[in-house]
Amino acid sequence: MPNLLSLFIIFFYLNIHSNPMPLGLELNKTTNIDLTKKYKIINKEPNYWQGYNYYIEPNTKTISKALVICNDFNVIEAVILTIDQNKFEEFYNILQR
Repeated sequence: MPNLLSLFIIFFYLNIHSNPMPLGLELNKTTNIDLTKKYKIINKEPNYWQGYNYYIEPNTKTISKALVICNDFNVIEAVILTIDQNKFEEFYNILQR
């Protein structure tokens, strides 16, 4: 039981201090204002969480579509990327950098 508790604490601690930044947009910190400064917005539509979904034009050839989901405070909560299956290896190498 103590091993399970210590494993849970380590997992929880690592998740608290992780800062995922897909496309340079830090999740749960970056706002839609920062998004508009960095990327061209193609489409904006309301979502189920009282916020907006933003379809952006990514600045890389490996990504064909990018969807940014914001909450009602205009803070980015998720970034969904669509890549061409023929470009997977190239995209994977970019992620390893």
